[in-house]
Amino acid sequence: PLPALPVTVSGQIRRIEEIDRYQFSVPKAGPVTIELLARPFGSMLHGMLQVRDVNGALLLDVSDSEGRDIATTFIAQAETKYELSLHDLDFAGDRSYVYRLTLNAGPHVVAAYPAAGKRGETRKVEFAGIGVATGGPQLESVTRDVAFPATAGVASFAYSLETPFGNAKPHTLLITDVTEQVEVAGAATPLTAPVAITGFLEARFGSDQFTLDLKKGEKWELNAVARAIGSPLDLELQVLGPDGKQVATNDDEKGTTDASLSLAVAADGAYRVIVSDRSGKSGSRVANYRLSIEPPREEITISFPTQLPIVVGTAAKVAVKVV
Repeated sequence: PLPALPVTVSGQIRRIEEIDRYQFSVPKAGPVTIELLARPFGSMLHGMLQVRDVNGALLLDVSDSEGRDIATTFIAQAETKYELSLHDLDFAGDRSYVYRLTLNAGPHVVAAYPAAGKRGETRKVEFAGIGVATGGPQLESVTRDVAFPATAGVASFAYSLETPFGNAKPHTLLITDVTEQVEVAGAATPLTAPVAITGFLEARFGSDQFTLDLKKGEKWELNAVARAIGSPLDLELQVLGPDGKQVATNDDEKGTTDASLSLAVAADGAYRVIVSDRSGKSGSRVANYRLSIEPPREEITISFPTQLPIVVGTAAKVAVKVV
């Protein structure tokens, strides 16, 4: 049995076919969010998580087949006992299969529109998640005024949505120095760079198009991110020139399924930027993305020798590599 929520359990699946079981209840009916973390600890656990009521009825059945861990919400009844079971997807296990399991009486924010805000501004942000507005089992949204920190050099901050049904787990919002927009569904959306826009794809394996007037000689960095903001999408990025021909494309950057590319504008005209999904998990507001178009940033790397063959108390010239 677990104590009153919120509660965090550190555990291990120590043996093959081992199943860990926990009992819990809540004093007030409403959403309960369950988070399972394994990857941050170097664990190979692919969790299989289930919740049943006292009669054995299956209420929640979630698996981590992609190695991204689990965050999920179900609606609990007051003073009702529930049993949570956890095992590896392939029933593997040893001492390295460690995990952290957190249960919180409150909803879970799955997406924010926009996913970022300009440094120092206060603006309205729409938060989407199960039960965030009514405490019910459906996907819904609420809007809050959010003050984005003005601190220079800070790239993100955690915002905790407060609701009558409990506080949601903090959701990470990005902090930027460009204008942040929210996509309006429909035809191709005109943009004026530098800019960033948060949207979602209305169909599975869908795409969105944005138009952009550019001048010859301009240079821009385009980034389409989903995983970086907690979305499951696998993004592809394309740019079509004024003649309709593809001038640049990128699917996955190293170490992520997000996409980015550098664009050197060869001719004046109207360009089209296309954001597409390859995961098949688009078609819902729970799966958003953020497209940013900004000037290239100057980055300087300085490398020093690891050893300096200099006699103490003397001077010498040292080769320093600057990129």
